[in-house]
Amino acid sequence: MARLLIAFSCIGALLVAFAAGASAQSVFVLDGAVKMSPEGEIFSHVPLEGYESDNPVWDGRAISLAGARAERLDFQVMVRAGGWPLENVDVSVSDLRGPGGAIVAEDNVKLFRQWYVEVTRQSTSPREGAGLGYYPDALIPADARHFGLPIDVEAEKVQGIWVDVIIPRDAAPGEYTGTVRVTSEGTHDILTLADLPLTLQVYDFEIPRERNLRWRIGYAGWDLVARYYNIPPMSERWLEMEREVYRLSWEDCRFVPTTHYGSPRVPFTWEDGPFEWDFSDFDKRFGPYLDGRAFEDGVPVNIFSLPVSVDAGHPTGGRTPDMEQLDID
Repeated sequence: MARLLIAFSCIGALLVAFAAGASAQSVFVLDGAVKMSPEGEIFSHVPLEGYESDNPVWDGRAISLAGARAERLDFQVMVRAGGWPLENVDVSVSDLRGPGGAIVAEDNVKLFRQWYVEVTRQSTSPREGAGLGYYPDALIPADARHFGLPIDVEAEKVQGIWVDVIIPRDAAPGEYTGTVRVTSEGTHDILTLADLPLTLQVYDFEIPRERNLRWRIGYAGWDLVARYYNIPPMSERWLEMEREVYRLSWEDCRFVPTTHYGSPRVPFTWEDGPFEWDFSDFDKRFGPYLDGRAFEDGVPVNIFSLPVSVDAGHPTGGRTPDMEQLDID
Protein backbone atom coordinates (compact mmCIF):
# COMPACT_ATOMS: atom_id res chain seq x y z
CA MET A 1 0.00 0.00 0.00
CA ALA A 2 2.81 2.36 0.89
CA ARG A 3 4.49 1.65 -2.47
CA LEU A 4 1.21 2.39 -4.28
CA LEU A 5 0.85 5.73 -2.48
CA ILE A 6 4.43 6.60 -3.33
CA ALA A 7 3.78 5.78 -7.01
CA PHE A 8 0.67 7.97 -7.10
CA SER A 9 2.59 10.76 -5.37
CA CYS A 10 5.35 10.57 -7.99
CA ILE A 11 2.82 10.67 -10.83
CA GLY A 12 1.09 13.65 -9.23
CA ALA A 13 4.38 15.46 -8.82
CA LEU A 14 5.21 14.87 -12.48
CA LEU A 15 1.81 16.21 -13.57
CA VAL A 16 2.23 19.32 -11.41
CA ALA A 17 5.71 19.88 -12.79
CA PHE A 18 4.43 19.48 -16.36
CA ALA A 19 1.57 21.88 -15.73
CA ALA A 20 3.94 24.42 -14.22
CA GLY A 21 6.08 24.36 -17.35
CA ALA A 22 3.12 24.72 -19.70
CA SER A 23 1.21 27.91 -20.33
CA ALA A 24 -2.44 28.01 -19.35
CA GLN A 25 -5.15 27.75 -21.97
CA SER A 26 -6.83 31.11 -22.45
CA VAL A 27 -8.93 33.30 -24.73
CA PHE A 28 -8.36 37.05 -24.93
CA VAL A 29 -9.06 39.90 -27.35
CA LEU A 30 -6.85 42.40 -29.15
CA ASP A 31 -7.76 45.45 -31.19
CA GLY A 32 -6.96 45.55 -34.88
CA ALA A 33 -3.90 47.80 -34.56
CA VAL A 34 -1.46 45.15 -33.33
CA LYS A 35 -0.07 41.86 -34.62
CA MET A 36 0.74 38.85 -32.43
CA SER A 37 2.85 35.84 -33.38
CA PRO A 38 1.82 32.23 -32.70
CA GLU A 39 4.30 32.35 -29.81
CA GLY A 40 2.28 35.13 -28.19
CA GLU A 41 4.68 37.97 -28.99
CA ILE A 42 3.23 41.34 -29.99
CA PHE A 43 5.33 42.96 -32.70
CA SER A 44 5.81 46.57 -31.66
CA HIS A 45 8.38 49.36 -31.46
CA VAL A 46 6.99 50.51 -28.13
CA PRO A 47 6.37 48.56 -24.89
CA LEU A 48 2.87 47.06 -24.69
CA GLU A 49 2.95 45.36 -21.32
CA GLY A 50 -0.42 44.08 -20.15
CA TYR A 51 -1.98 44.55 -23.59
CA GLU A 52 -3.60 41.11 -23.47
CA SER A 53 -5.75 42.19 -20.55
CA ASP A 54 -6.27 45.89 -21.27
CA ASN A 55 -6.47 47.54 -24.72
CA PRO A 56 -8.89 49.81 -26.63
CA VAL A 57 -11.52 47.07 -27.18
CA TRP A 58 -10.93 44.72 -24.22
CA ASP A 59 -10.81 45.14 -20.46
CA GLY A 60 -9.89 41.57 -19.67
CA ARG A 61 -13.51 40.46 -19.40
CA ALA A 62 -15.66 42.04 -22.11
CA ILE A 63 -15.40 43.53 -25.62
CA SER A 64 -16.47 47.13 -26.24
CA LEU A 65 -16.93 48.66 -29.70
CA ALA A 66 -18.32 52.00 -30.88
CA GLY A 67 -18.97 53.38 -34.33
CA ALA A 68 -21.22 55.18 -36.76
CA ARG A 69 -23.84 53.63 -38.99
CA ALA A 70 -22.26 51.97 -42.06
CA GLU A 71 -18.91 51.80 -40.26
CA ARG A 72 -16.85 48.61 -40.19
CA LEU A 73 -15.32 47.77 -36.79
CA ASP A 74 -12.90 44.98 -35.93
CA PHE A 75 -11.19 43.02 -33.19
CA GLN A 76 -9.10 39.87 -32.85
CA VAL A 77 -10.09 36.82 -30.81
CA MET A 78 -6.86 35.15 -29.68
CA VAL A 79 -6.96 31.51 -28.61
CA ARG A 80 -3.99 30.18 -26.65
CA ALA A 81 -3.67 26.41 -26.25
CA GLY A 82 -2.08 25.17 -23.05
CA GLY A 83 -0.03 22.01 -22.72
CA TRP A 84 -2.37 20.14 -25.04
CA PRO A 85 -3.55 21.08 -28.55
CA LEU A 86 -7.07 22.29 -29.22
CA GLU A 87 -9.04 20.73 -32.04
CA ASN A 88 -11.58 22.39 -34.33
CA VAL A 89 -11.52 25.81 -32.69
CA ASP A 90 -14.35 28.01 -33.92
CA VAL A 91 -15.87 31.41 -33.15
CA SER A 92 -19.48 32.55 -33.40
CA VAL A 93 -21.15 35.87 -32.67
CA SER A 94 -24.78 36.17 -31.65
CA ASP A 95 -27.26 38.77 -32.84
CA LEU A 96 -26.62 42.11 -31.13
CA ARG A 97 -29.78 43.41 -29.50
CA GLY A 98 -30.33 47.10 -28.95
CA PRO A 99 -32.88 49.76 -28.04
CA GLY A 100 -36.55 49.13 -28.73
CA GLY A 101 -35.93 45.61 -30.00
CA ALA A 102 -33.48 46.76 -32.69
CA ILE A 103 -31.08 44.06 -33.88
CA VAL A 104 -27.72 44.03 -35.61
CA ALA A 105 -28.02 40.54 -37.06
CA GLU A 106 -25.17 38.06 -36.90
CA ASP A 107 -24.85 38.10 -40.70
CA ASN A 108 -23.32 41.57 -40.29
CA VAL A 109 -20.37 39.86 -38.62
CA LYS A 110 -17.55 38.48 -40.79
CA LEU A 111 -14.98 36.00 -39.44
CA PHE A 112 -11.50 35.35 -40.82
CA ARG A 113 -8.72 32.95 -39.93
CA GLN A 114 -5.38 34.66 -39.55
CA TRP A 115 -2.71 33.13 -41.80
CA TYR A 116 0.88 33.49 -40.59
CA VAL A 117 3.90 34.29 -42.76
CA GLU A 118 7.47 33.94 -41.51
CA VAL A 119 9.68 37.03 -41.77
CA THR A 120 13.29 35.85 -41.88
CA ARG A 121 15.09 39.07 -42.81
CA GLN A 122 14.91 42.35 -40.95
CA SER A 123 13.11 45.12 -42.81
CA THR A 124 14.84 48.47 -43.23
CA SER A 125 12.25 50.50 -45.14
CA PRO A 126 10.89 52.94 -44.16
CA ARG A 127 12.46 52.03 -40.80
CA GLU A 128 13.71 48.98 -38.99
CA GLY A 129 11.03 46.31 -38.63
CA ALA A 130 9.49 45.10 -35.38
CA GLY A 131 11.42 41.83 -35.39
CA LEU A 132 11.65 38.45 -37.05
CA GLY A 133 9.13 35.67 -36.69
CA TYR A 134 5.68 34.64 -37.87
CA TYR A 135 3.37 37.57 -38.59
CA PRO A 136 -0.40 37.34 -39.11
CA ASP A 137 -0.78 38.45 -42.71
CA ALA A 138 -3.60 37.15 -44.92
CA LEU A 139 -7.15 36.96 -43.56
CA ILE A 140 -8.86 33.80 -44.85
CA PRO A 141 -12.70 33.93 -44.84
CA ALA A 142 -14.10 31.51 -42.29
CA ASP A 143 -16.11 29.65 -44.92
CA ALA A 144 -13.12 29.10 -47.25
CA ARG A 145 -12.82 25.40 -47.96
CA HIS A 146 -9.79 23.73 -46.34
CA PHE A 147 -8.31 27.02 -45.11
CA GLY A 148 -11.03 28.71 -43.04
CA LEU A 149 -12.61 27.75 -39.72
CA PRO A 150 -12.62 25.65 -37.62
CA ILE A 151 -8.88 25.30 -37.04
CA ASP A 152 -6.62 23.24 -34.79
CA VAL A 153 -4.32 25.11 -32.41
CA GLU A 154 -1.02 23.48 -31.50
CA ALA A 155 -0.01 23.09 -27.87
CA GLU A 156 1.63 26.23 -26.46
CA LYS A 157 0.62 28.25 -29.55
CA VAL A 158 -1.71 31.20 -30.15
CA GLN A 159 -4.14 31.43 -33.09
CA GLY A 160 -5.89 34.64 -34.06
CA ILE A 161 -9.40 34.92 -35.52
CA TRP A 162 -10.21 38.32 -37.03
CA VAL A 163 -13.75 39.61 -36.52
CA ASP A 164 -15.39 42.39 -38.55
CA VAL A 165 -18.64 43.96 -37.33
CA ILE A 166 -20.45 45.95 -40.03
CA ILE A 167 -22.99 48.39 -38.60
CA PRO A 168 -26.02 48.55 -40.92
CA ARG A 169 -26.74 51.92 -42.49
CA ASP A 170 -30.27 51.86 -41.02
CA ALA A 171 -29.27 50.74 -37.50
CA ALA A 172 -30.96 52.62 -34.66
CA PRO A 173 -28.53 54.56 -32.46
CA GLY A 174 -27.87 53.26 -28.98
CA GLU A 175 -26.25 50.38 -27.13
CA TYR A 176 -26.36 46.81 -28.41
CA THR A 177 -25.23 43.69 -26.57
CA GLY A 178 -24.40 40.13 -27.59
CA THR A 179 -21.95 37.28 -27.03
CA VAL A 180 -18.84 36.00 -28.73
CA ARG A 181 -18.54 32.24 -28.18
CA VAL A 182 -15.29 30.32 -28.67
CA THR A 183 -15.53 26.53 -28.90
CA SER A 184 -13.34 23.49 -29.46
CA GLU A 185 -14.90 20.32 -30.84
CA GLY A 186 -13.33 16.98 -29.93
CA THR A 187 -14.26 13.46 -30.90
CA HIS A 188 -17.23 13.17 -28.59
CA ASP A 189 -18.23 16.65 -27.43
CA ILE A 190 -18.02 20.41 -27.97
CA LEU A 191 -16.17 22.38 -25.31
CA THR A 192 -16.99 26.05 -24.76
CA LEU A 193 -13.66 27.79 -24.22
CA ALA A 194 -15.16 31.23 -23.56
CA ASP A 195 -18.35 33.29 -23.72
CA LEU A 196 -17.26 36.90 -24.11
CA PRO A 197 -19.78 39.73 -23.58
CA LEU A 198 -19.83 42.18 -26.51
CA THR A 199 -21.16 45.74 -26.32
CA LEU A 200 -21.62 47.90 -29.41
CA GLN A 201 -22.40 51.61 -29.19
CA VAL A 202 -23.97 52.93 -32.42
CA TYR A 203 -23.62 56.69 -32.89
CA ASP A 204 -26.43 58.79 -34.34
CA PHE A 205 -24.76 59.58 -37.67
CA GLU A 206 -23.57 57.56 -40.64
CA ILE A 207 -20.52 57.19 -42.84
CA PRO A 208 -21.37 58.76 -46.24
CA ARG A 209 -21.51 56.59 -49.34
CA GLU A 210 -19.17 58.96 -51.14
CA ARG A 211 -15.48 58.09 -50.93
CA ASN A 212 -13.11 61.04 -51.08
CA LEU A 213 -9.88 59.20 -50.39
CA ARG A 214 -8.28 58.02 -53.64
CA TRP A 215 -6.28 55.02 -52.48
CA ARG A 216 -5.28 52.09 -54.67
CA ILE A 217 -3.37 48.87 -54.01
CA GLY A 218 -1.93 47.11 -57.01
CA TYR A 219 -2.21 43.37 -57.60
CA ALA A 220 -1.35 41.00 -60.42
CA GLY A 221 -1.43 37.31 -61.28
CA TRP A 222 -5.19 36.76 -61.19
CA ASP A 223 -4.73 34.24 -63.98
CA LEU A 224 -3.11 31.98 -61.38
CA VAL A 225 -6.48 31.78 -59.63
CA ALA A 226 -7.95 30.18 -62.73
CA ARG A 227 -5.10 27.70 -62.84
CA TYR A 228 -5.38 26.84 -59.14
CA TYR A 229 -9.13 26.20 -59.30
CA ASN A 230 -8.93 24.67 -62.78
CA ILE A 231 -11.45 27.11 -64.23
CA PRO A 232 -11.19 29.09 -67.49
CA PRO A 233 -10.02 32.73 -67.32
CA MET A 234 -12.91 35.10 -68.05
CA SER A 235 -15.42 32.42 -66.96
CA GLU A 236 -18.28 33.66 -64.80
CA ARG A 237 -16.90 31.92 -61.71
CA TRP A 238 -13.47 33.44 -62.26
CA LEU A 239 -14.97 36.90 -62.70
CA GLU A 240 -17.20 36.52 -59.63
CA MET A 241 -14.22 35.59 -57.45
CA GLU A 242 -12.48 38.79 -58.49
CA ARG A 243 -15.67 40.78 -57.88
CA GLU A 244 -15.66 39.52 -54.28
CA VAL A 245 -12.16 40.99 -53.86
CA TYR A 246 -13.34 44.34 -55.20
CA ARG A 247 -16.48 44.36 -53.05
CA LEU A 248 -14.55 43.59 -49.88
CA SER A 249 -11.95 46.22 -50.71
CA TRP A 250 -14.16 49.04 -52.03
CA GLU A 251 -17.46 48.59 -50.20
CA ASP A 252 -16.11 47.52 -46.82
CA CYS A 253 -12.57 48.87 -46.61
CA ARG A 254 -12.91 51.83 -49.00
CA PHE A 255 -9.79 51.31 -51.11
CA VAL A 256 -9.44 50.18 -54.73
CA PRO A 257 -7.54 47.05 -55.80
CA THR A 258 -6.24 47.62 -59.32
CA THR A 259 -3.99 45.69 -61.65
CA HIS A 260 -0.54 47.03 -62.40
CA TYR A 261 0.21 49.19 -65.43
CA GLY A 262 1.24 46.32 -67.70
CA SER A 263 -1.47 43.86 -66.64
CA PRO A 264 -3.64 42.44 -68.02
CA ARG A 265 -2.27 42.42 -71.52
CA VAL A 266 -4.76 43.88 -74.00
CA PRO A 267 -4.65 42.16 -77.41
CA PHE A 268 -3.67 44.39 -80.27
CA THR A 269 -2.92 44.22 -83.97
CA TRP A 270 -0.58 46.32 -86.07
CA GLU A 271 -0.09 45.66 -89.75
CA ASP A 272 1.15 48.58 -91.79
CA GLY A 273 -1.19 50.97 -90.03
CA PRO A 274 -2.31 52.28 -86.65
CA PHE A 275 -2.63 50.08 -83.60
CA GLU A 276 -5.99 48.46 -83.00
CA TRP A 277 -6.70 47.19 -79.50
CA ASP A 278 -9.40 44.76 -78.48
CA PHE A 279 -10.74 45.98 -75.13
CA SER A 280 -13.81 43.68 -75.11
CA ASP A 281 -12.52 41.32 -72.37
CA PHE A 282 -11.07 44.24 -70.45
CA ASP A 283 -14.42 46.05 -70.48
CA LYS A 284 -16.28 42.91 -69.42
CA ARG A 285 -13.90 42.36 -66.53
CA PHE A 286 -13.44 45.89 -65.23
CA GLY A 287 -16.38 47.87 -66.60
CA PRO A 288 -18.71 47.01 -63.65
CA TYR A 289 -16.22 48.58 -61.24
CA LEU A 290 -15.82 51.72 -63.31
CA ASP A 291 -19.57 52.37 -63.60
CA GLY A 292 -20.57 50.98 -60.18
CA ARG A 293 -22.68 48.03 -61.39
CA ALA A 294 -20.60 45.58 -59.34
CA PHE A 295 -21.40 47.26 -56.02
CA GLU A 296 -24.52 47.24 -53.90
CA ASP A 297 -24.42 51.00 -53.35
CA GLY A 298 -23.67 51.71 -57.03
CA VAL A 299 -20.67 53.93 -56.26
CA PRO A 300 -17.94 53.43 -58.88
CA VAL A 301 -14.26 53.26 -57.99
CA ASN A 302 -12.57 56.66 -57.91
CA ILE A 303 -9.10 55.61 -59.04
CA PHE A 304 -7.93 52.98 -61.50
CA SER A 305 -4.75 51.98 -63.33
CA LEU A 306 -5.00 51.52 -67.08
CA PRO A 307 -2.97 48.68 -68.64
CA VAL A 308 -0.44 51.05 -70.16
CA SER A 309 3.23 50.19 -69.94
CA VAL A 310 5.00 53.13 -68.37
CA ASP A 311 8.08 52.72 -70.53
CA ALA A 312 6.46 52.24 -73.93
CA GLY A 313 3.17 54.04 -73.52
CA HIS A 314 1.20 51.17 -75.07
CA PRO A 315 -1.05 48.53 -73.44
CA THR A 316 1.26 45.65 -74.18
CA GLY A 317 1.72 43.96 -70.83
CA GLY A 318 5.48 43.94 -71.44
CA ARG A 319 8.15 44.79 -73.98
CA THR A 320 7.51 42.18 -76.69
CA PRO A 321 9.76 41.86 -79.76
CA ASP A 322 7.19 43.55 -81.99
CA MET A 323 7.13 46.52 -79.61
CA GLU A 324 10.91 46.70 -79.68
CA GLN A 325 10.73 46.70 -83.48
CA LEU A 326 8.16 49.48 -83.33
CA ASP A 327 10.62 51.65 -81.43
CA ILE A 328 13.22 50.95 -84.07
CA ASP A 329 10.82 51.80 -86.89
